[in-house]
Amino acid sequence: MRNARFSHTSLTKQAFVFTSLLTVSGLTVSEETERPSWDVSAPNYSAEVQEIDLNVTEGTWMNIDVSPDGKHIAFDLLGDIYQIPITGGEATPLLSGHSWEVQPQYSPDGRFLAFTSDRNGADNIWVMDLTNPDKMHQITHESFRL
Repeated sequence: MRNARFSHTSLTKQAFVFTSLLTVSGLTVSEETERPSWDVSAPNYSAEVQEIDLNVTEGTWMNIDVSPDGKHIAFDLLGDIYQIPITGGEATPLLSGHSWEVQPQYSPDGRFLAFTSDRNGADNIWVMDLTNPDKMHQITHESFRL
């Protein structure tokens, strides 16, 4: 592997060239380009989309948590969160769709489920009321994806 060496002068020259290219193109470094806002839940596909049913019995790289009463397991699989009886059986989706939702954790009383989601465009912590799944609120407010 070659070692790359950069001096302060060469980096300054590179920054000057980059800034010059932006200026020639009509842009400035401080200028922000307008782009439509992205909604993770409703992506604007340019091509036709085909839905495919997926039925699995195993998964890897999954995050799991056992409910405080010991009756259920919450787990993530491919960006969706499910709940299954601890004795086995059919998994019920708790969160599914376009948003990437992972790392489910039950609250100590078992009423809430905390999880990580990119539903607002960045990875943040959300909480869902398990007695009313439509009732969710965002805990953290990061604006950068990671």
